[in-house]
Amino acid sequence: MSAALRFDASDDLSFTLAHERGDAEPMNYFGTPLIDGHYRDSLRKKNYNVENDVQRYHDEWTRLNTDWAISDSISASNQLYYIKSRRHWRNAEDYTWDSSLGQLQRGSYLEIKHDQEQVGDRQSFTFDHSLFGLASKTVLGAEYNRIRFGINSNSPYNDIGGDYIDPWHPAPGDFHSLDPTRPQSHSTTRTFALFAENRTQLSDRWSLVTGIRRDQNHIDRDNLIDNSRTDRSLNGGNWRAGLVFAVTDELSLYGQYSTSEDGVSDLVTLSPSQQNFDLTEAKQTEFGLKQLFWDGRGEWTLAAYHIVKKKLLVDDPITHQKQQAGQQTSDGLEATLELALANQWHVSANASVVRAQYDDFDQTVGGQSVSRAGNRPSNVPRRTANLWVNKGFGYGVAAGMGLRYVDERYANTANTQTVPGFTVVDANLGWHVLPDVRLGLQLNNLLDRRYAATAHSGEQWLMGEPRSYFATVDYSF
Repeated sequence: MSAALRFDASDDLSFTLAHERGDAEPMNYFGTPLIDGHYRDSLRKKNYNVENDVQRYHDEWTRLNTDWAISDSISASNQLYYIKSRRHWRNAEDYTWDSSLGQLQRGSYLEIKHDQEQVGDRQSFTFDHSLFGLASKTVLGAEYNRIRFGINSNSPYNDIGGDYIDPWHPAPGDFHSLDPTRPQSHSTTRTFALFAENRTQLSDRWSLVTGIRRDQNHIDRDNLIDNSRTDRSLNGGNWRAGLVFAVTDELSLYGQYSTSEDGVSDLVTLSPSQQNFDLTEAKQTEFGLKQLFWDGRGEWTLAAYHIVKKKLLVDDPITHQKQQAGQQTSDGLEATLELALANQWHVSANASVVRAQYDDFDQTVGGQSVSRAGNRPSNVPRRTANLWVNKGFGYGVAAGMGLRYVDERYANTANTQTVPGFTVVDANLGWHVLPDVRLGLQLNNLLDRRYAATAHSGEQWLMGEPRSYFATVDYSF
């Protein structure tokens, strides 16, 4: 549910009060196990979770936006907001084939409850001005938020083994854990940030775009198990600078360099040991071009980038422990094409090629340090592509069909297990039965292709959505 009320106090001042609320209980599916390392289609529609599983989210977001045109060259914007979230998970998430017994071992019984409350304010000012005689626009702002976060769980999740079930006729069973679900911690995270952005027109064809942000974070965390307390300040910042060159009115080239420093994970969930990790550092260099052609009926873009990220966390899906990798790099190319053809035909296409690898990552496996340098991170394909063709038939009727392609991926950091690539066909149909009313039908995975959307681990795949239908009604008023 969402609702908003806007009040125009004057031609230059307006207020908008908005509220959104959502309650969700999605299906608790954590993957299909492999049998002796191979996918079995007969297990595709099996769910091996427990009978009393829980996955429930309750979220509320209230905000008051103020927009004020102070003068012809100065404007201000403010957002005061309040967020409340309640989340609950109770599942058995790992299913491993035991060839000696001919059964699955179901384990990783996790129960987690989140109670989160956040209040914050973001204020910005926009100035249209002159800089050394050049046309320029500057945005200055500040942001503050406070997050109170409580977590209950059955940590440290050290149940050994699990129960055995028949993969073809699984007994649902009940959630059970030797570790009780209890209050674990309560934390308060405060963040204050200053930011600025600028765009300066250096000439008729050259533009300079810059930005900077500085964050100060402080985390107070109470351990409710042993009554200990920790606090940590984590300060970071980022900046970017780029040039845009308009070769012609239809063709532009750009280049940008940016940096960032972030917490290794969500700040509110950092454990005391993770709080001692260094901030994640990243640098990105990007070059690209964008061109309109064919009297504006066609458009294409091409971009190349190089990203270096240091000190990031890598999750072990088996032990649920996180380790900090030294460095990861990604090099890639991305391209898009849009064509508006005759007789109401429209074509959209995009493709990307990426080379991602760990440059420095010594992973602890069975108590031993193993180098993963040169390996590709899990679930990262080298190539992806999408193609969509749409046709209008008159009388407000339009139909479209598209392809989604994802290349083969690795299922583990050792790069010894792979997940096959896939191509999926989608389609849609729309009809404006009235000028303000549109009926729509979306068909996903039209051919009911069996494919692995992602790998939970090297022994467990999360299968992609089967053939699905969605009917919609849109009414404009």
